[in-house]
Amino acid sequence: MLQFDDCPNKHLSFVHFNQNLVVNFTKGGSDFRSWLHYHDNYEIYYLLSGKRQYFINDRIYRVSKGDVVIVKPYEIHRTTPFYSFPSPYERILLNINEQLFTEKENDFFNKKLVSFFEKGINVIKLDVKEQVIIEQILSSMLKEEEQQNLWYDDYMKALLVELLIFLNRCFSKERLELQSHFANTNQKLLHIISYINEFYMNNISLSSLSKTFYLAPGYLARIFKEATGLTCMEYINNVRTKEACKLLAKTNIKVTEIVERVGFNNLAHFERVFKKFCGCTASDYRKQYNSI
Repeated sequence: MLQFDDCPNKHLSFVHFNQNLVVNFTKGGSDFRSWLHYHDNYEIYYLLSGKRQYFINDRIYRVSKGDVVIVKPYEIHRTTPFYSFPSPYERILLNINEQLFTEKENDFFNKKLVSFFEKGINVIKLDVKEQVIIEQILSSMLKEEEQQNLWYDDYMKALLVELLIFLNRCFSKERLELQSHFANTNQKLLHIISYINEFYMNNISLSSLSKTFYLAPGYLARIFKEATGLTCMEYINNVRTKEACKLLAKTNIKVTEIVERVGFNNLAHFERVFKKFCGCTASDYRKQYNSI
């Protein structure tokens, strides 16, 4: 099994094929939080140790050792500590540029190799045997890059193809019940989450949700936290913040108008929540994407 101690540095980042592939190996602290963001690359995130929480579009996933996270280009996502069990973690992250599968000189690659990204599944939980296989592939990629033996660039291409074929085979199995974070959640809670995702801009609270769905507030609060790792309001604010990020990145609408559109009561509350979830102010977030 691949161990982080096999590598001399705590943070390794390698670029291949004219920057079309970036392999990043990081040991993170228990409190590390990324911003809500998106990019034009395919992303494959493999957790070697620890527990994390992944926000992708309107869903929240609990990720633990041996899980693979799949993110398509332009999907808004973010990773945070696992709320109930914050702990150090180790992960390998691959960013694969779409051009690697479209440029004529890269006939070695085929769009079919990334077809599993289109299956609408963001997390795949590997069994022990599958973990051994993927870690062997990733370990070979890291060691090959460090040693840079003869023909290493071609060997890295072959390893990437092997990894993508392996992931396609994993997705071909009957395991949909393991992919969704909400798979074992009762049906009523799924309705509540769908309701929030659709009506986030309205005045929604734990009290209003309990009345709408005929559940005791205490019971709803408990099952919601157990299923998502967040309180109702934390989840609502996450959905609102995600929508605000889309508007900040893709439009010139004033921040004050965005605040109202996504359901926050006032600008000060919005700025506090936005900075908590994204790590920066709304204005700085917009500048970041305008500069790309």
